[in-house]
Amino acid sequence: MRRVFYTLCALFFVAVSTALSAADHPTIPLNDGDRVERSDSNSISRRHVEAVKSLTIKKDTLRAERLWRDIIAERSDYAPALYNLSKLPGIRVSEAERFARGAYEADTTNKWYLENYTYIVHRLGDYNRALQLYNRLLVFDSKNLMTYYYIMDIYSRRNQPYSAIAILDSAELRMGRNAYFDKIKTELLLSTHQYDLAIDVCRRAVVDDPSDVDALILLATTYEKVKRDSLAYATYEQAYRADTTRIETIVDIIDFNIRRGDAVEQFKYEEKLFKHEEISFELKLKRLYGFVDNEDFYRNNYFRIGGLINVLLKEYPTDRDVIRVNTLHLYTAGMFKEARDFLHGHLDDDNVSPHDFTVITILDRELQDLDALLSHLERGLKLFPYNIKLLDSYAQVLYYSDGPTSAIKLLRDAAKGLKSSEDLSICWGRIGDFYHSIDNDKEAFKAYRKALGYNIENAEVLNNYAYYLSLRDEQLDIALEMSQMAITLEENNYNYIDTYAWVLHRLGRNEEAKRYMRQALVLSQQSDASLLAHFGDILWALGEKSMAEIYWQKAVDAGYDATVMAEHISQIKQNK
Repeated sequence: MRRVFYTLCALFFVAVSTALSAADHPTIPLNDGDRVERSDSNSISRRHVEAVKSLTIKKDTLRAERLWRDIIAERSDYAPALYNLSKLPGIRVSEAERFARGAYEADTTNKWYLENYTYIVHRLGDYNRALQLYNRLLVFDSKNLMTYYYIMDIYSRRNQPYSAIAILDSAELRMGRNAYFDKIKTELLLSTHQYDLAIDVCRRAVVDDPSDVDALILLATTYEKVKRDSLAYATYEQAYRADTTRIETIVDIIDFNIRRGDAVEQFKYEEKLFKHEEISFELKLKRLYGFVDNEDFYRNNYFRIGGLINVLLKEYPTDRDVIRVNTLHLYTAGMFKEARDFLHGHLDDDNVSPHDFTVITILDRELQDLDALLSHLERGLKLFPYNIKLLDSYAQVLYYSDGPTSAIKLLRDAAKGLKSSEDLSICWGRIGDFYHSIDNDKEAFKAYRKALGYNIENAEVLNNYAYYLSLRDEQLDIALEMSQMAITLEENNYNYIDTYAWVLHRLGRNEEAKRYMRQALVLSQQSDASLLAHFGDILWALGEKSMAEIYWQKAVDAGYDATVMAEHISQIKQNK
């Protein structure tokens, strides 16, 4: 309300002071339905006041504009109407400049008109004219900071840094130091390689007030820019001591140490940041994950990052994100037992999730602890009986411990309670894998079709179904289509690319098969024995027999059973 009141006062002042000397004119009618009553007393000044009311009280910009345009149609030099038209939203800049110039030329003694006209000329990029107008403004008010700022801005845009510096010097001479101008002046001095003068500007600010953190930070960053790191470091420390609670200072010091590669000092202040009560948990966690995601940085600063994790653990001991990141931290160091023990201690938390049980079963596998694996899976499934990841893991354990029948029964029973199509697709896909492992491809293919009915984009099922069809030389065109879909859904999966190459081979398209198999070998770094064996078969089919022999031997060296390979090669040679 106070702002509206002052605005009204200002506008009425302009209206009355300028309009009282004008002769009255009859009102020209506006558009139908929006007329101002005619009367002998209805002067231009009264209609101007009506326009001001429409704009400021009724918020009717269109009516205000029509009234002012009506006025200048009668009297083109009526300054208040021209001034207000130039400031209306939506007015084109070129038209605003014409109105503003008209107002100023009608009354060159009015500071508001000159100021408004000058700013518009500046916006238009007519810097020569703007400079002349700004100099006139200085005659009206030699202590207006914004005038100096805009003159400096023009010189900077015209790549005249020395003139810009001179204007800032003039402002300081008239009004004393200004922190914002100090910062601009320092940048200009640095850009012109006047390093000692730049440092002097910053030092004077610190001498004036040794506790001014902004001045200290400006001095520190200036020292850094001129490569005086020891002075920069000392000044940053002084800024921190001046106000140990200021977050921006801590972040500035951290960034400084990152730039100079001093991890020790960086983490000294990172810990201060993590302990700061005004820093949100989300921001702390985001910074932490940023460290963990940078593999080289994480490896080089493992223990320091661990210190930050401990800070969060003390403050948020049951937060799942903190628990997970600490588990990952221990796992990355190869401390599998410590990671498992830590996570095991949080399985009774109220906010425990299926993910926690999935992670701990991975740790059980790393430790080759089958009893613990079964115990954790059973415990997890009691809490989350239809979690597909836990069900899948438990089924695979049953497969090896009790046999395929138990695993298939578990998943078939579980499928009755699963709700999402994606989970059902995963479930039936795994049932298909188990059936194939016992040479029951009839049931396997039926399960795969069911899985794809729930989710046609299940890449693993598409790949496995396609590969097993190719082994039987059945429906190869369909197998190729499914395999192609799988490698589209999951790019750079060398197993899926291997399947696609193998189906092409079974179709006799060996040149294409060779190209894709090479891609699979590159992605696998030639470490997968079955891929090496497949490439040997494709090379043999292309007549590259000596190279085929080399890759078959590579497959054996990579772990392929030598006896099985010998029989395989014998069969291929017999069928040539």
